[in-house]
Order: sequence, then structure tokens, then C-alpha cells
Amino acid sequence: MEDVFKTLDWTARGVNVNGERISHLRFADDIVIFAETLEELSGMLNDLGGSSRRVGLGMNLDKTKVMFNKHVVPGPISVDGIPLEVVQDYVYLGQTIQLGRHNFEREADRRIRLGWAAFGRFRRLYVDDSTMLEDENLRALRPTGDDVWCRDVDTDGKASP
Repeated sequence: MEDVFKTLDWTARGVNVNGERISHLRFADDIVIFAETLEELSGMLNDLGGSSRRVGLGMNLDKTKVMFNKHVVPGPISVDGIPLEVVQDYVYLGQTIQLGRHNFEREADRRIRLGWAAFGRFRRLYVDDSTMLEDENLRALRPTGDDVWCRDVDTDGKASP
């Protein structure tokens, strides 16, 4: 990918951030492209597609999505004649990206759901608050408060019920 981006002259493209033009972010093969107009974005995507093909790479247009902020009137964007899906949010590098005023709400909700899912995998350890479950590696587990569970350990390092 580095060689592909070396062939692109996007110095005057992208968005202005404190006097610097930011045209894209890259992490391995995950790329975000920034543009101020639909025409600029379309040109950048087609340039990237053409440069990628020249080195034997291709864009996965099923995963390529478009988002618009409030400063751009949404319109159709296509690469090589294939229209791209317009989305309101997208997961990039494990984090939900959402433009607008409440851009962290969905990410917070997503992380809470992931946390509960991870917590739920240990459900068999604490099915009933009134019982202590025993396990070969975890001899005793008991509730100590609303969200805190502890393992009782004697001074000799062995768990006690």
C-alpha cells in the first residue's frame, strides 16, 4: 500500500486541519479518505483504485462505505461505475465512527454490549448468588458487593470455601 500512495499526488486534496491538508489515514489495508466535496472524493477514490490495480491490488467495494457530515449535501459516489453504500456509522479499527453531535453514543453502547457479552461467558461461575461454585482452579467464588466477586485465599495460598 505504501507504494500505491507514493504514486498519488493528494497534497492539495483532503480537509484543512490547522493549515495542514489531511487526505487520508492508513493502518495496514484499512484506509479512511477525507475530502471536502463529492467530486474530490470521487476523484480520490478512482485515483486510488487505478493506482492499486497497477500494482496488482484491488479495492473491496463491498467493504468501502461513504459517510457525509452536515457540511456536505449527500450524493451518489461510485468507483469504476459501482455505487458505494452511504452509512451513518462504521467500525474502523475496532471503534465505531459516527459523524455528528452524538458521535460517541453508539461506540459507548457497543462497548457496553461487548463487555456484558464477555462477562456473560463466565455466567456458570455465578449462576446463583446464594451458592458458592467450586472449580478445580477456582475453589470458591463468593459475592462481596454489587459488582465485586472475590476468591478467598488462605495464607498458604490455597483457596478456602
